[in-house]
Amino acid sequence: MTSTWGKWAVLEIAVGQGVTVRDVQLWRESAVTEDSDTSGTMGGVEIGLIAGRFIGSINVEKLPVWVNKTGTYRCYSESWTTCSFFRAKLLRRRHKYRGLVVELSGRNGAAKEYVVFYKQLGADAQLRVCCSNLDLSVKRRLDRKLVVTFATAAATATTTAGNADAADAAAAAAAVTGPTPTSEPASSLPAITISATTATATTATTTTTTPDAEESSTLSPQQPQEPQQTSSLVHIDTVIHRTQLKRTQSSIKLHSLLRKNDHKQQFVSRLSQCILGGLRLRNIPHPQYEKLYKMTYGASEFSFRNELATQQEITFEQIQNCVEILLKLFTRS
Repeated sequence: MTSTWGKWAVLEIAVGQGVTVRDVQLWRESAVTEDSDTSGTMGGVEIGLIAGRFIGSINVEKLPVWVNKTGTYRCYSESWTTCSFFRAKLLRRRHKYRGLVVELSGRNGAAKEYVVFYKQLGADAQLRVCCSNLDLSVKRRLDRKLVVTFATAAATATTTAGNADAADAAAAAAAVTGPTPTSEPASSLPAITISATTATATTATTTTTTPDAEESSTLSPQQPQEPQQTSSLVHIDTVIHRTQLKRTQSSIKLHSLLRKNDHKQQFVSRLSQCILGGLRLRNIPHPQYEKLYKMTYGASEFSFRNELATQQEITFEQIQNCVEILLKLFTRS
């Protein structure tokens, strides 16, 4: 029995803005017997075309603990566009740990699958593009456990609230009819205050406080609280969405700061050209050259302070007129 590389699937990946990367061939190594035929099939399954959708880029060295990489495929293509796409996205020096996550449509009605493309250094010291499946079974088990945990907590909170209502009703009846002999029930339930429900998955911990627990500490015994419906269940997907939202907000702030810096840099460049040109035309002696430059620069920047703060467009003619007025004032020319 020998092993050989055979084609497993061919992908067409939609990368956004109406662009589709075609002919992404996935090859994997498998054992082949003398009677097996690998032409056009892989393990008896006909090679098919699978549609995919590009989700985003990740750091393959920082995958969550509930994500496992299973199976390794080598990627080949006869399309020049496809090769250029992966070369630009993965094979540059700054993309050392970058991975591209792609969602694959389920075949034959199966659930959607996720794969990650990344670069790997081969035995021949050449970089190659590889692909692995993302196993989310651990995440799904954690989600199911979270559902059970929150459901149990909600049922306990409802039972506790019902017992409190019954005790208040009995106390009110005793106040009207007088004291009556009481006996301890055989299966009394202790009062339980739920402050937090913690779900732990190895190194990742998620803590959630139910609304009933927060309000039970502020309500007096004479003000029974009606049992409330449980809030929406917190899944790992929600935590990931919040993290991505924070990253998006940080990216927006960074882009805004970069635009502001570019606007200021363009203004400084034009202002410097105008001041230097005006000083050369007036044949300013060297001892006064630097002093006049600093004074004109500071006054010009102050005169355009409102435009710089609001990032309004400042034309070259406006800067030139301002510099000419200041130089005439400073040199009396």
